[in-house]
Amino acid sequence: MKSLLIGIFFLALVKNGMSLKCYECTDCKSNDKECTGTSTSCFKAEVAKGDDKIISKGCGLPAGVPLMGEPENTCKSISVLNVDTHICTCLTDLCNNANVHAFKTEMIIFSLIIVKQFM
Repeated sequence: MKSLLIGIFFLALVKNGMSLKCYECTDCKSNDKECTGTSTSCFKAEVAKGDDKIISKGCGLPAGVPLMGEPENTCKSISVLNVDTHICTCLTDLCNNANVHAFKTEMIIFSLIIVKQFM
């Protein structure tokens, strides 16, 4: 019985389907969207000039961005004509949120506590 409960618990943590979910917004209010097509990464782009800053999030890479190579968990920065651009790509659901690492750590700890209760 314990094995069945543990199995069901871990199945609940498994991602449904093959679609990636990313936060998508311009000057963000944190809406999430399921990516369509062949998108295998999420992005977060910050563009700043002086005190003005725009944050954009979505699936794949933003339009007009030079190819960053294969999608991976990476960040790149460039500064041209006093405009600073910082672009990050990532490969897991809703990974283009600022607090994603804290959530993942909490989820792992919670999962371990639940498993320990049933063992």
